[in-house]
Amino acid sequence: MRWIVIMLCALMGPAIAQEHWGGNEQVWCEGTGFGINFEPCFGLDSNEIFLSYLSPNDPDPWQRGFRLLRANYADEEPMERLFPESLSVFGYNDISPFLSYDKDRLYFASDRPGGFGGYDLYYCDCSGGVWTGPINLDSNINSLADEFDISLSGDEGEMYFVRGTRSDYSNNIGSIYRSAFVDSQWVLAESLGLGINTPYGESNPVISRDGDKLYLISRRPYFDYPQSAWISRRHQNEWDAPMPLGGFINYFWEEAPGMVEGAPVSIAVDSSGLSLLYCKLELFMQYDPEACCYLSYLDTGVEDDFISNPVDIRLVAYPNPFNGATVISYEGVPGGGHLYIYDITGRLARTLALADDQGSVAWNATGDRGEAVSSGIYFAEVVDKWNSTKSRIKLLYLK
Repeated sequence: MRWIVIMLCALMGPAIAQEHWGGNEQVWCEGTGFGINFEPCFGLDSNEIFLSYLSPNDPDPWQRGFRLLRANYADEEPMERLFPESLSVFGYNDISPFLSYDKDRLYFASDRPGGFGGYDLYYCDCSGGVWTGPINLDSNINSLADEFDISLSGDEGEMYFVRGTRSDYSNNIGSIYRSAFVDSQWVLAESLGLGINTPYGESNPVISRDGDKLYLISRRPYFDYPQSAWISRRHQNEWDAPMPLGGFINYFWEEAPGMVEGAPVSIAVDSSGLSLLYCKLELFMQYDPEACCYLSYLDTGVEDDFISNPVDIRLVAYPNPFNGATVISYEGVPGGGHLYIYDITGRLARTLALADDQGSVAWNATGDRGEAVSSGIYFAEVVDKWNSTKSRIKLLYLK
């Protein structure tokens, strides 16, 4: 009997806790006809950010391309060019800035000539207030595909980035890759594989300074969101299945037909791990979209196994683990709603309607088309009809 308990504990893994961010101070908001590239990062001081910008003040801005700029949002100072003109290439784009945690090296992506293909990853060093470079990160990192959205650990021993397709500023999709710095060079990058990457596409990986957390933007199914922000924690040197972030960053709603707000498109974490800088895209179907940047702070007092508002909805599944069917009972779902069941990769397996604010539904380990699902860990998530109250539990299906 004891070995069965040990096996189940190993399969269930560590307790999965959601990370909640509060505050949500709007730093700035700007239309995207001309403007930001959605990917600001923290700058050299607490009020400074670096970003990629297409300035309407430049002659023929669309021909000139995106430039890396700095902005001080606290004093509302005008944005200034980060690099001298000699480090930019007319007609090409510099995007996806990431400043190392010790603030002496800036990484970015560029489609300038001389690379290995598409967007490549580069870096510049800062010495005495002067930027050197840029230097290409070589063929162990760059390829014929597009590389972008780079992030490094605090000791610069690990690098994470996206390899995929960068078709424009609002359609960045691909898979997350990792490389390690060994014997004074970056080893050949490898995909993080299923669990972190999905067929839907990931972007904007950010590893925390201590290397224990990996933040990312994903298009994996999560209610009706076009994309959302997630976190994975390292356990025994492996990344756990991601969980969606709690707080306004993943709060998404439709104000009226054709007017949708709230999809996060980028994320950045400061060196302390306590401040979060992110952009959300507000889509107005008949108007130009806007990108709004927000600053949030880690709420260490709100960290639990729920998506949000854990007091209102109560969930229990029995039996769990199960090998045929399980009954999921719920209470406190205003107006009814839906029960969503996801596999460990975040892929939606089954949707069940909830007619009342309390009751129970049975799940017989089949998908929406009646197909049998594989054994393993699943998550049952209840959402009310207004997408305002949510709760989640873990299920273990054993054949």
